[in-house]
This record gives sequence, C-alpha cells and structure tokens, in this order.
Amino acid sequence: MEYVAGIFMDDRTRCWICDLNGRVLSRGESGGVRYKREGTAALGDALGDAFFAAAKALGVKKVRVLSVCIPDVDTASDELRVRGLLNALDIADDVLIYNDSVAAFIGAIAPEGDSAEGVMVIGDMGAVAFGMTGEGDAARAGGWEFFLSDEGSVYWIAKRALRSVMKSYDGRGDKTSLEMTLIDSFKLNDVREFVDLFYAGKLGQKELISIFRDTVGEAKKGDEVSIAMVERAEKELLLHAKAVIERLGLQDGEFEIATRGMVFDALRELGLYETFQREVREVTGGARFIEPRYEPVYGALALALEKETGKFIIPEARR
Repeated sequence: MEYVAGIFMDDRTRCWICDLNGRVLSRGESGGVRYKREGTAALGDALGDAFFAAAKALGVKKVRVLSVCIPDVDTASDELRVRGLLNALDIADDVLIYNDSVAAFIGAIAPEGDSAEGVMVIGDMGAVAFGMTGEGDAARAGGWEFFLSDEGSVYWIAKRALRSVMKSYDGRGDKTSLEMTLIDSFKLNDVREFVDLFYAGKLGQKELISIFRDTVGEAKKGDEVSIAMVERAEKELLLHAKAVIERLGLQDGEFEIATRGMVFDALRELGLYETFQREVREVTGGARFIEPRYEPVYGALALALEKETGKFIIPEARR
C-alpha cells in the first residue's frame, strides 16, 4: 500500500500519515523549532522524531510524498536548507516544502477537487495572509519575521504596549492604565525594570503573550491607549488581506476568507471583528467569511495527497 505524510509545525511538530484515499492511519509528534534561531540540526531532529514516531506506528520507513509546512520558510535558500535535511533523512520519494501559512490556508478552506481558491489571514504571534485562485496563482503578504514585518501580530502589539508604558512613565505620551497592570503582572517596582528583563532574555514568547493579553484586558476596560493599539492591529491585518486580494485579482470574484489567531480573538472580544469584515467587503463584495474548517495539519496532509493523486482530498480523521 502507498502512503503520503504531512508535517505541520507550530509550538509542536505533528506528522500524520494516510493512504491515498485520505484515511489517517498514524500520527507522530515532537517539539516545535524555529530553525533560524535554534539551528538546522534542531529542526532536523524535530522533523525526524515526528515522522519516525508516525512511521513506526504504521510499520513503514518511507512514504511516497511528504509535505512539510513549517515557519521560517520564506526564501529559496530556506527551502534548500530544509530540503537538504529531509533528503538526508531519506523518508520520502518526493518532498514538498511550504511556509506554515499554506497549510493553514488549505486546512481552513478545505478545497476538494482540482483547485483551491480563497484567502486566509492569520493574526497570532506573527501576522500573515495567504491566498490562491482557482487557476493556481498564489500570493502571500506579511510573516517576514518580527524585525521586518508582522504588523498586527501578538508580538507587534506587545512591543507597542511596552513602548507605550515607557512613554506613559516618562510623560512623553498619554497616560495608560497598562503601566500599573504590567507592573503588577510582572511583579516589578516600576516599568524601568523591563530593561533588566530584556537584557536577561526574560521577554520571550510566554511573556509577550502575557503583555498582549493585559493590553486586550485594559482595552476592554476602556483604556484609550490600549484600545488604539488593538484598533491599529485591525487596520494592519486588513492591509494583509487587501494586499493578497488585490494581487490575486479577486476584487470582483466570489471566494471564502478565513481568519485565525489570538489577535482575531481579541478583535471579536472588542467588537472590532465586524469592522474588519466590513472593511474587507469594501475591497471586494464577494468575500464570504467562514470559520476555519480544519486545523493546519489537515492542510499539510492534503497538500501531499494533491501531489500524489492530482486532487485535493481532505483527510477523513474528523469526518
């Protein structure tokens, strides 16, 4: 029997293996890795551990097609590095390598047949939009690492929050209740101690998420500085969606658009998601908003199935 596999990586690495009818037969898991920060060796270990766990459970050593959808695949050189790792593992006859946003898109839209069309916007630790037309054209906007882009993301909001509380402390900007909230959350004497946390390497993902959530909390209480930050994030995510829609020429078409991530959850809590929807429809009246149908790991596996069978088949594990 022939098999294909899909790997999706976020804070963990998941590998699913299925037959050519889309029946998921085994799963494996390992930790998540950002290889540009942790190195290619760590990435190779994570990919290998997840695949071999799934392969061992099924009793196979190799699959026909492996689709790998991971963060940090942004350039041709990224793809070459990852492909070299996978070729060394010798676990598939054919290897497909994508940015993780592609799997998120396929899982959310859940295409069936020979084409996929729609747009996916992610507002999470990073911010990125990805879309495709029925003719196979694809476009991506954002997600180019925190120092170049990711406007509208959790990281971006948290960084702006820290800058706002420093301005509030100095008197260089509007006073914000977020200043005292963050002091309490991090058990500081005053906000100057964020400098110590930064240089001690103690402002990582966990802490940034905490700052983001405090910002949303203060926005819900009416803090104008916090509200303005979340409102600006909505506008930045709109720009991501608009860029993809216009590059694909979807302004006059009908298509589905899905969103996911902590920032979109915050927009819903603050009544700003309706604003995002309205402003997208000002760009294109044919956009139909949907909730993501499947998790991104389904999309990774569907991409492998499409390569081998010539059509999109959503795996049957949740049907």
